Amino acid sequence: MAEIKSLPPSDEVKAIVGSIPGVRFTPGVVVGQQGPEGHRGPEEAGAILVLMVMLADEERSERFWKATTAVKQTLPEAPGFIRLCSFFDGPVGYLVAFWRTVEDAERFARQPAHRTAMAAFAQDRFQYSHFVGIWEAAKVHPRNIFCEVCGTATKAPTTACAKCGNPLDDYYSKAPALSG
Repeated sequence: MAEIKSLPPSDEVKAIVGSIPGVRFTPGVVVGQQGPEGHRGPEEAGAILVLMVMLADEERSERFWKATTAVKQTLPEAPGFIRLCSFFDGPVGYLVAFWRTVEDAERFARQPAHRTAMAAFAQDRFQYSHFVGIWEAAKVHPRNIFCEVCGTATKAPTTACAKCGNPLDDYYSKAPALSG
């Protein structure tokens, strides 16, 4: 069975990507978080939430981080929450969250921790700029795992190649919690 791991691009590939007009590399942290639906792959998300933030003041940004952390602490039990990833692209921060449905994301937004954070944002203006949007999946293709032995594409979720039976590591099917 193949061992799934994080494999960043080589320096050669980074140089090629870096030469493309408009491309930039931003040092920083990428945060991933899963919820009770974390054993599901992205193909099971019916809704994608995108948040954008820009920060300009160190003191206010610290209050922003504390307020958003309080919200993230409630996500592990949020019905319909699959996972999120947050990162910075230059001075612009993004959070992309996968939800089973738009209704699940909206229900979460009505929870006390989220409402408290939003009230603090409105009152204190922690952020310089803020955006939020929710998109409903218009079309979802199956997720495939490609067998390293015979090359066959097998529809996920799965544990073995449909053609040769080779064990396949379906990262998302590991339950209840993923590590790393």
